[in-house]
Amino acid sequence: MILPRIILELQPEIDRSREWVTREEALRAASYAEGRRREFFAWRMIVRRELGRDLRIGYNEAGAPQLENNPLYISVSHARGYVAVVLSEGRCAIDIESSERNFRRIADHYLSVEEQALSRDERWLGVAWCAKECLVKYAAREGLDLIGDLHLLGVDFKRGVVRARLDEEPLDIRFSFPEGTNLIQAVIL
Repeated sequence: MILPRIILELQPEIDRSREWVTREEALRAASYAEGRRREFFAWRMIVRRELGRDLRIGYNEAGAPQLENNPLYISVSHARGYVAVVLSEGRCAIDIESSERNFRRIADHYLSVEEQALSRDERWLGVAWCAKECLVKYAAREGLDLIGDLHLLGVDFKRGVVRARLDEEPLDIRFSFPEGTNLIQAVIL
């Protein structure tokens, strides 16, 4: 397998993905609403299909999924019936969101005035949301302030890159609009 690997798929029906979860995972998910259970099963199916049925999945201190007894890193996201997974040899993060979501309504909660002004492109607020979500996942710690701790420094729509900073670490967040999906996808590799 060539890494890093980004996988974006329609979420399968629960009956198809159920065979990829352990008995313990199925019991844990029994109390979830159907949509949440479908997401829970879907990304596990993808990860195990790619890396092996016997793969053990756990969670880190921040609640993000991680592989047990395996050196690879994973990140997962869900939106509008899709599931996205990234597999990598290093830290990584992925986020997908519907491009039809009204990001303007909540922009003041996740972007500073300066960040909002980085682009006049109508897609900017959605791209910025996905970029911030990626930063949260990449940081892998709780209690981060979306405006005070996570900084977007610039955006290049032609290259599909948001320049960001987490603590003192500069990061490039790659983004795209997968064809035929009405999604925004952002990833840190």
